[in-house]
Amino acid sequence: KENRQTLLFSATFTQDINMGCTPATVNFGIPDITGIAGWTWDFGDGSPVNTTDQNVTHIFTNATSSTILYRTVRLTVTSASGCTDSKTSMMTVYPAVDATFTASDDTVCSGSQLIFTGLPGANIYTWDYGDGLSGPGGSAVQHMYTNTTGLPVPLTVQLITSSYYGCTDTMELDIVVMPMPVAQFSANPATQNYLPAGNPVSFLDETTPVSTLWTYTWDFGDGGNSTLQNPDYTFMGGIGTFDVTMTVTNGKCTSQVTHPVTILPPPPTAMFDTIPDGCAP
Repeated sequence: KENRQTLLFSATFTQDINMGCTPATVNFGIPDITGIAGWTWDFGDGSPVNTTDQNVTHIFTNATSSTILYRTVRLTVTSASGCTDSKTSMMTVYPAVDATFTASDDTVCSGSQLIFTGLPGANIYTWDYGDGLSGPGGSAVQHMYTNTTGLPVPLTVQLITSSYYGCTDTMELDIVVMPMPVAQFSANPATQNYLPAGNPVSFLDETTPVSTLWTYTWDFGDGGNSTLQNPDYTFMGGIGTFDVTMTVTNGKCTSQVTHPVTILPPPPTAMFDTIPDGCAP
């Protein structure tokens, strides 16, 4: 009887994984409770023992930044006659890897770079810049963005970090790529003769790309200014060359261009005195 009871009475249990990254979820189970009147699960991490569940799921955590933790899981079973049996198993819990990163700005002008900075300590850093380009890099990388449209383009940057133990973490960050104006204009006429009543000039905005986001500031070089897109202006400063400057911005990205407008002296009027009549010679 004693030999038969011993054969039927065992603390054998199953464990689906023996190592994992924190938080590691592990499933334990007692496949056969023949001869077992009670049991106690002790997960070796300070959590309360479980005396209720035949099949139990436990989450192991590792709050350290670089230390591997080893937890001894023990199952103790008790027979109806009070005999006990125990079995232990090791669970290895790897530390987490953190994919937290920051950007040098949340908005960038087309043709400019952003710097992304992650936390040190990962083995592999895989960056996805949100514009179709991605690949491995270090904990700190820089990337140039291009926007040829006239509107802001929202993008999502993603970082996946991997540890030496195969643990991974992912973080995403939203940025906006603003269009960059290329300021340009023409003046009609750019050169004319002085008029006593003033010299009118029409200015035509030729900034690219075309956008409804642009705001304009004109400095006509003689103290006058305007905020219209295509202003008409009359120069009253007399003869000379006036440097006209147009500044275009969308509040984040700015471009500026300067062209001269020249007011020439009035053309001469041909005139000579009459020759009086007289006797020869």
